[in-house]
Amino acid sequence: PTPATDVYALGVILYELLCGRLPFEAESLMEQIDSLLRKTPPRPRTIEPAVDPVLEAICLRCLAKDPSERFPDAAELGLAIEASPREARPKGPGFLLPLALVGSLGALGGALALRPPSPRPHTLPWPP
Repeated sequence: PTPATDVYALGVILYELLCGRLPFEAESLMEQIDSLLRKTPPRPRTIEPAVDPVLEAICLRCLAKDPSERFPDAAELGLAIEASPREARPKGPGFLLPLALVGSLGALGGALALRPPSPRPHTLPWPP
């Protein structure tokens, strides 16, 4: 996993929070994989017109096919959500905790990225 894959995964969560469904609906696993590789997800506002354009843009940036077009890491995603206007955020208790969780995961990702690497890899002794 890379920061780009983390951002994509958080984008899927955000999309589901905004739209009530996954970015791609498919009948089979192969169709799902094909959609992930080749298709662009529907804009959240075409599914849920009440979605704010700011959050829609954040979500679609997370789901960009080209990893270089996504947020550089989860911390930047968290900052973008925190900077979004309060009125842009979904209303109601069903959205408050999950949206805060996505933002918090972004902040946690940033903190972990700043942590110095471990001096030695964590390995299990072999044979057990």
